[in-house]
Amino acid sequence: MRYVIKFTKESSVKFISHLDLMRTIQRVIRRADLPMEYSKGFNPHMALSIAQPLSVGVYSDAEYM
Repeated sequence: MRYVIKFTKESSVKFISHLDLMRTIQRVIRRADLPMEYSKGFNPHMALSIAQPLSVGVYSDAEYM
């Protein structure tokens, strides 16, 4: 299953690092109980991708995942 998620990164959220943001989005997806694809292997993780990670302190009006 493939999802396209659009979100904004503004105000105080712009100070969250890319890895923390990805971890938060994974938690949201898990809590929403959405079907996701996981990697194969000993420690499977969600297969997520984002176009370009933003630096800390940079805001964005539209990010796609």
